[in-house]
Amino acid sequence: IATVGDDRALRVWDASDLSSPSPLLQKLNAHSYSITSVAYSPDGSRIATVGGDNALRVWDASDLSSPPLQKLDAHSGFISSVVYSPVGSRIATVGWDNALRVWDASHLSSPLLQKLDAHSG
Repeated sequence: IATVGDDRALRVWDASDLSSPSPLLQKLNAHSYSITSVAYSPDGSRIATVGGDNALRVWDASDLSSPPLQKLDAHSGFISSVVYSPVGSRIATVGWDNALRVWDASHLSSPLLQKLDAHSG
């Protein structure tokens, strides 16, 4: 289980035994501002995080002590949500700029695949 919050930390918990004295497996100060959303890739190998620093970051789920595998300033404002597509080939983000953006999960530095003006405010 991965959780995020206003403290800018990404935490990964041992879901097999949350009653253990130390179910927290890893903690990482992942962003420079509040983190609003987290998503595991369908195969569990990657964790994506987004937040108030306008950044989308993708982490190696097995080694959070390493720098992010990918980092992208994904929106012009606060990002509120992130999700992987069912097969893991795409990452979608939604921000306070009212845009839904779809990215190639393997190459965030590649051009944006799609942008929709998804909300009006």
